[in-house]
Amino acid sequence: MERKRREVEEKKKKKKKIEEKEGRKKKEKKEEARREGERRDDDEKKSRRAEAQKERRRKEKQEKSRETKPTEKKEREQNEHEREKRQRRERSKQSDPTRPREEIEKRREKGGLRSSYSCSVCSVVLNSIEQYHAHLQGSKHQNK
Repeated sequence: MERKRREVEEKKKKKKKIEEKEGRKKKEKKEEARREGERRDDDEKKSRRAEAQKERRRKEKQEKSRETKPTEKKEREQNEHEREKRQRRERSKQSDPTRPREEIEKRREKGGLRSSYSCSVCSVVLNSIEQYHAHLQGSKHQNK
C-alpha cells in the first residue's frame, strides 16, 4: 500500500514538474512574443519618426525655395529664352536661303523690276523672283 502511495506521489510530482516546465515554456513564449511586439513597435515608431523627419525637411526645403526670390528663377528662365532666341536668329542668318531674297527685294526697290534673275553659284538664269526663291531652297542649290 505504501508502495502504491509512493508511486502515486511520484506520479503527481512528475506531473507537477511537467506542468511547471510547460508553464515556464508558455511564460517564456509569451515573454518572447511580448519582446518581439515591443521590438516591432519600436521599429514602427522609428520608421514613423524618420518619415516625419523627412517630411519636415522636405517642407523646409519647399519653404526655402519659395523664399528664394521667385523673380531670380523667372529672370534666369527669361535670360535663357532670350539667349536661345539670339542663337536661333544667328543660325538662321548663317544658313537662311531667304537672306538673298531680302537683298534682291532691296535691289528691286532701287532699280525697279528685273526681267531675269541669275544664280552665280549654279550658273542659272531664272525668269521670276518666285522661281529664284524656289531655286535657292531647292536641293541642287543647297548641295553646291
